[in-house]
Amino acid sequence: MNKNLLVFEDDMDYSISCRKIRLISVFEEFLA
Repeated sequence: MNKNLLVFEDDMDYSISCRKIRLISVFEEFLA
């Protein structure tokens, strides 16, 4: 298994969840 690939995948997951959190907070502000 390529270690760099694992790190890259973790990075992708991290940025995706950051984006989701940002979207949710924007959505909550919109509803407020």
